[in-house]
Order: sequence, then C-alpha cells, then structure tokens
Amino acid sequence: MLKRITKVNFGLIKTYNDSKVKTTSGFIEKLFGASIAKVTSKVHSSGISNGTAVEKLISEAIKNTVECVYEINTRLRYNELMDEFNSCRINDETFAISDGVYLIYKNVFEDIKHNNRKIQPDLLAIIVKNGRITFYVIEEKTGDSFDTKKSSAEKDHLTIFAEQVELNVVSGIDIKYFIVPFFSEKSKNKLSKSGFKGYFSEDEILKRNELSEVFGIDFDDIVKLFDRVRDINKKMVVDDMCECSDIRSIMSENPYLRNDVMNQMCDNPQSVDPQMRRKMIEAFISSL
Repeated sequence: MLKRITKVNFGLIKTYNDSKVKTTSGFIEKLFGASIAKVTSKVHSSGISNGTAVEKLISEAIKNTVECVYEINTRLRYNELMDEFNSCRINDETFAISDGVYLIYKNVFEDIKHNNRKIQPDLLAIIVKNGRITFYVIEEKTGDSFDTKKSSAEKDHLTIFAEQVELNVVSGIDIKYFIVPFFSEKSKNKLSKSGFKGYFSEDEILKRNELSEVFGIDFDDIVKLFDRVRDINKKMVVDDMCECSDIRSIMSENPYLRNDVMNQMCDNPQSVDPQMRRKMIEAFISSL
C-alpha cells in the first residue's frame, strides 16, 4: 500500500507569471516577432524552473512521508554510515541493520567530475530493506525525448558517477542507477528506443509508478499538483497573448473573428472581460 503525500511546499512550484524574463532570443524574435517571443520565453523559463521544483518535491515527499528516513549531509557522516554498515555485516549480501532510507546530499560526492564539471544526479538514496542495502543513483527528467548528444551525456554521467560511488561503499551494497522520466506515460520500449536514442536500456529506465514502489510513496500526488498549475498557467498565457500587438493585429484581420467584441479587444484589450478575452484567443488559435 503506497503512502499518500500529506505535506507539500507549494512555494516550490512556479507559475507562468513567476517567470522573470529580461531578454528574449533574437532568433525567436525573428521567427515570431518580439511580443510573441516574450510569451514563449516565459513559457520556456517556467518549464526550466519547475524542473528543479520536481526534484525538490520528490526529496521533500520522501523526508516527510517515509517513516525511517535519515539525512546524510556531509562526507564525514557518510563515512561513519559505511563503518556502521560494515560492522553490521552478516555475509556478502546481508546486514543486521534496521530498515530505513538514507538520503545522501549532493555535496557528499562533490568531488566526482567529468570533463572538469561536477556530476550531480538529482536523487541519491540508500535503502535498507530486509537486511539488504541498495544505493540508488537517480536522474529525474520532466521530459521524455532527448537528442543523441543529450542522451549520450546523461548515460555517461550516471555510469561514471555509479562507478565512482562503488569505490566508496562497503562491499555487499548493490548500486543501481536509473533515469526517471517523471511525467511520461510512454512505454519503456518506446522511451529506450526513441526517447533516449538507445543509450538507456529498459532496465535502466524507472517509470513513476516504479519509483513509487521503491520508496512506498504515491508520487502521482505530485502530478496532480502540476495538473492544477497547468490550468492556472493556461489562463495566464492567454492573458499575455491578448497583450501581444502582433496577435491583436492578426486577429483584427481574421474575417472569421470580426465582431464588435473583437474590435474592442484589438483596440483596448483591458476593457474586455478576461473570460471573453480568453474565449476569443482560443477561437483565434483554433481557426489558424
């Protein structure tokens, strides 16, 4: 039975209007015009900031929901934990130690680098269950489709990190690394072949429901939070689109949308009821 997430820091989730965009891409401006480029830049910025939010929400959910969870925030504490595990060894595979989850802070392994850049997976956790210890190295992704270069780099980082971690653990601890496309509903086969260009096998991909099983937490609760934010964001985006001079200009020339309300919105969008503005924009988009 999976546990529900009961405590959530809503402040971690950023809405579209939380995005502060100072500059826009010159190329996007060239393709779509400056006013539309500002909207697309805010959409892009919101996606990036919420990628970090998902990572933090997962860690917080584990800390607030799992009964026996311990935080390992220094290399010294990590070394002490390894000594503790070693002293509880029964044989090459099992240990006489109570079940629990140990969340490892990123700074514990800040010395692991690739091409002079730190490798810092999103989630590091040691899980003790029934006398067996597993070290999970997890990279969380909000998307599920990457180009060849990105897929290759993600695989290299995870394998290099796992290999280096193996040098700093007690023998008998199983080290597993996974990439987790958190919001994806695609099959593992499709994710492996298409989404990650064959660089990750199906066994190296962990779906959200499998991540839930690992920690005993229903992570679907986080997805539901973002469903609510999506509805808020849609209204905010449409409101900003109503302010786009380029869109208003095109709308005023669209014969299917010409009426008194449309003419009023093109001349003075703030004078039109917000709900009516959204309906007009949605009608405009569907007519394209």
